[in-house]
Amino acid sequence: MLLLPQIFFYGITTLATAMLHARRRFAAPAFAPVLTNLIISLAALIVYKVIDPAQGESSLSTVYVLAIGTTAGVAAMAATLMPALRRAGISLRWDFRPRHPAVRSVLRLSGWTVGFAISNQIALLIVLTLARGAGTGAVSAYQYAFIFFQLPYGLIAVSLMTAVLPELATAANNGDTAVFAEKFREGLSLLLTFMIPAAAAYLLLGRPLIALLLQRGEFDAAATKETLTMLIGFSVGMPAFAVFLYCVRAFHARRNTRSPFYLNLFENALNVALVIPLVALIGQTGLSLAYSLAYCAAATAAVIVLNRHVHGLLTWATLRMLMRSLLVSACVIAALAGAVLLVRPKLGDFGELLVGLAVAVPVFAVATMVFRPYGFDPLVSKLRRRGTRTATPS
Repeated sequence: MLLLPQIFFYGITTLATAMLHARRRFAAPAFAPVLTNLIISLAALIVYKVIDPAQGESSLSTVYVLAIGTTAGVAAMAATLMPALRRAGISLRWDFRPRHPAVRSVLRLSGWTVGFAISNQIALLIVLTLARGAGTGAVSAYQYAFIFFQLPYGLIAVSLMTAVLPELATAANNGDTAVFAEKFREGLSLLLTFMIPAAAAYLLLGRPLIALLLQRGEFDAAATKETLTMLIGFSVGMPAFAVFLYCVRAFHARRNTRSPFYLNLFENALNVALVIPLVALIGQTGLSLAYSLAYCAAATAAVIVLNRHVHGLLTWATLRMLMRSLLVSACVIAALAGAVLLVRPKLGDFGELLVGLAVAVPVFAVATMVFRPYGFDPLVSKLRRRGTRTATPS
């Protein structure tokens, strides 16, 4: 019961975030979740420091502190956005008109989105059920690896999509397919530029990263190895996962929620269909590899379907432009692989991570400056304009 209010606060947060993004206000929605994480972390710290360990993790005190802490964190996230709404000239007030055309439009569009979410949950339930039969620790390894898998998407891909989505929606609303295609291509190029090296970093630095963050207590070297193999499977599909969800947002910008539903249904069905043979062939890694291969197929299908809706979205010239992103990725992967092979026998986990990042980040920066991936210059210009506005006193 203590968690139920979160539904309301998440709804307010989603609505406020959408309105702020429509006004090109990105700072408050980006930093509001930080407050949530701080409050939840504080609740966990209280449990660790204050509550008697003898009471156990299932004691009422522990449950109440964690439940109230998480709900307070979500409420704080919603409350933080209210001043930003006022500064943007947006006022929220209760206006109950269920037959209003806007309400009917939202209900019509959201029906397919609800189906989208339900199909994801059904597929996840089936995969986790199959994982329980794939070996001891398979479910835990899958869940830990999935958290790592989501990190680059949440930090990088979501930020890029958030910046592009209002421009896609504006172009779609104006019926300007040329601008829509241009902005979509910029976002796609930037996604590949960042996500392919991120996936490679997991492939090459996954073991020391998992060992440093998780390997303690009951999480031993064997658990690290299991999680690593699962993460390798996920990493294969990380760029495709980001591209698929980017296409979903592009469809949503065009007020099309039906196509994403069927594409997602295809992805989930393929994921479930691939799990059984892949687990039989390669063991637990088949769980995450099935997920990745399903998203590779779904991302390809999504781009093709979107291209049919927006003619000229992808051309041979576009594919040549995307080669710049692949060149940046190739430089980073080659440099990172060389560094890891050189230092792995000599340094520990922390040293390997440090050297890997010390090589990959500068190489990425130089490669982007040299090859100029499509969309890179507009991104830099936006960042400079925002930096100038921030530095200029009001």
